[in-house]
Amino acid sequence: MKIKHTILAIALVTACSLSSCTGELEAENAQLKKELEENKLQLQEQTKLAEFAKEQATTAKRRADEAEKALAECNGEN
Repeated sequence: MKIKHTILAIALVTACSLSSCTGELEAENAQLKKELEENKLQLQEQTKLAEFAKEQATTAKRRADEAEKALAECNGEN
């Protein structure tokens, strides 16, 4: 009878430990998911900003090329 009680006690302690670990892991998993979603949103915003900066750089280069061409034409006419 004593062996049965010992086995039951060990099983109970193991079950409680596993339950506690599972709860901790679930909480950690939820936190990691939240952080991942926040990082994903930040990355999307940074991507939008990078695309905008690229468009601005392209426009600036085009304008500089146009200005250089106009200046060359003015210098050629003089």
